[in-house]
Order: sequence, then C-alpha cells, then structure tokens
Amino acid sequence: MKNTTLCKKSILINYCNPQHHLIKRGEYIIIITMDKELYSTIEHLIIKWNLDGYKTAGHLTRQIMEHISNVTLNTYKTLEDNGVYIHYVPEHYTDGSNLNFSIEFTKQKTQTGWYNDDHEFGDVYDTKVKSIKLALWYLEDPKRIELIDGSMKDPEYTKYVNDLCDFLETYSITKG
Repeated sequence: MKNTTLCKKSILINYCNPQHHLIKRGEYIIIITMDKELYSTIEHLIIKWNLDGYKTAGHLTRQIMEHISNVTLNTYKTLEDNGVYIHYVPEHYTDGSNLNFSIEFTKQKTQTGWYNDDHEFGDVYDTKVKSIKLALWYLEDPKRIELIDGSMKDPEYTKYVNDLCDFLETYSITKG
C-alpha cells in the first residue's frame, strides 16, 4: 500500500504558523482568480443592465443565475475530465455537522489525506465549495499532485506544503 501524507488542516496550520488575527470572521472575503472572473462577469452584466434602462431586475437576476449555473457545471466538468473526485464523509453531532473530505486524482493514482473539518472551512456548504476550490488549486499545477505522497526531505515537497498551507489559510475561519 502506498504511503499517503495525512494532512489534517490543524497540523498544516501549526506547521505554517499563520497569523489568525489577520483573518476576521465575516469582515472580508478573499477573492481568488475564479472568483475575480465571476465578479467581473456579474459586474459587467449589472453595468449593461443599468445602461440599458429597459430590462427588468428579474431579467438581470436570470442572467446572473444562468452564468453562475454555467460556472458551476463547467467546474464539475473540469474536475471530471481530469479524473478528480472528492469523497465526503459527514459527522453529525447534537450541535451541528462536520464534513470531512479527501480529493482523489484517478489519472495520477493518488489521493490527498482526509481533511477532518471542525468548521475551519465554515458550514457544510462552505466546506464543499472550498474542497472544490482546493481540487482546482491542485489542477493549476500538476506537480502539486505528484508531491502529495512526497517527503519532507525533498525541498520541492516542503515548498508544496508551504504553498498548500498558504492556500488553506485563506479559507480558514478563526474561531472566536
């Protein structure tokens, strides 16, 4: 059986020593590349609608919803085309649910360790969204996928772990 790097998010956070006081719950959102494109498209639709002056707010809403649907479907298609599957395991408690996940890369025959969520990514919906963004992050640079089963003795692996930690830190929610 192949060794898999088990990367609990809390271990990565401790390794990277993030500055949690810089991330404040609900006060701002970090916009990544995919979000910037979506933001720009929606902004463009709003400007067009405003300049037109004849279309209803419902027309604008339908255009925005259609675009968001297309982005979502295209994202799932991209993951599927690349042999990427996200496995989820829910844990239910009296005060809520956690959603743990692992990302499998079938073409490369590897899989991430399980991210055992304790609401670091938010609620169940937010965790699903962030797991998809993490899968897309891996696809941006296929070398990251190769390094999943790496060793801390390898400088490329150390850089990968630091980059992964930086990426995850942008999605961490500070407990307060």
